[in-house]
Amino acid sequence: MALLLTAAGAPEALQAVSGDIYIVPEEEVVGENLYVSASVVRIHGTVEGDLVVLATSRLQVTGAVEGDVVGFARTASIKGAVGGSVRLAGVDLEVSGEVGDEVAVLARDVVLGGEIGGDALVWAMRLLAEGGLGRDLGGRTLWATIDGSVGRDVEMTVDHLRVGPVAAISGDLGYRSADEAEIDPGASIGGTLVRRAPLAPDLWLRAGRLLGGLVVFLLFIAMGLMAIRFRPGWLYACVERVRRRPVGIVIRGIVALLILTLPVTVPVLAIWAGPPGVVTAAVTAGLVSLVPALLAFLLAFIAGSVPVIVWAWGLVTRFRMGPYGSFLAAALLFVILLQVPYVGGVLATVLPVMALGVAFRNLPQRWRRVS
Repeated sequence: MALLLTAAGAPEALQAVSGDIYIVPEEEVVGENLYVSASVVRIHGTVEGDLVVLATSRLQVTGAVEGDVVGFARTASIKGAVGGSVRLAGVDLEVSGEVGDEVAVLARDVVLGGEIGGDALVWAMRLLAEGGLGRDLGGRTLWATIDGSVGRDVEMTVDHLRVGPVAAISGDLGYRSADEAEIDPGASIGGTLVRRAPLAPDLWLRAGRLLGGLVVFLLFIAMGLMAIRFRPGWLYACVERVRRRPVGIVIRGIVALLILTLPVTVPVLAIWAGPPGVVTAAVTAGLVSLVPALLAFLLAFIAGSVPVIVWAWGLVTRFRMGPYGSFLAAALLFVILLQVPYVGGVLATVLPVMALGVAFRNLPQRWRRVS
């Protein structure tokens, strides 16, 4: 989203167009900023200002853009000349032309094969840098191959790094990775080679996760105690239904999970294959319904987890401590098991699914009954 919002301020003159396919022919000159929303965008001519684009299928630039190229394109190919910067998000991005300033991209696969005058900042799964870079190369990738020239330093966080035989890095090569880089003997590194260990999880991030987990756990405990105290009939009816039909509960939980993730999946599918109008409507609807869907998931998870935990406790042990003691012991045991490798992952996957199945099957019908 930050990449999509880096266009310049409101221009004095602009041209805004939309449609399924937009083409600037070779001899045509657009003498202002160009804002395009289309499935396919092809720039074979000249844009004297910035190009701000939403291309749900493909962006192709073989002409010239004197300003910046900013926006989203599922597949982008920059083979022409860009006087300013390239800031794009997408799936597959290739820059094989000339870029006067920096390149900042977010994608799955990125190829930098052209001449870039400034820095390159890349977030991707795979990066191939085989062109010429005027200044620094940085970012975060899983796999990166450097087989071109870098005018200054390389500073990256990467899982697997390969430096090819024609690589020429004028400055330092610094990378953060758990594995040693594969550096060809023919590669040239003008500065120092520095490998750093991967960063430990941020303290504040871990503290936030711990606090969030504690809040959810306390809400779960409160919901369970309230159910035992005020709605025991609803609780034991849910437990009995889980005992008799666990497979049905799992199926209902999977369906409920798919429904609650629609605010995310629908916009993603629309961006992947939909026309521009559908993309705009899907993203707007997703943003509007995202918060209610998250709240519904949280409430259903907390309410549905109580019967599932009680059912699991009765399944694995015959030791009885009364309804309150059994519930608290089961909840504590579950939290401990979540920390066990592999076992915790399975439980963290199964519990939300079964909890959603219980909540969406029993909550509307049983909660009104007062025992």
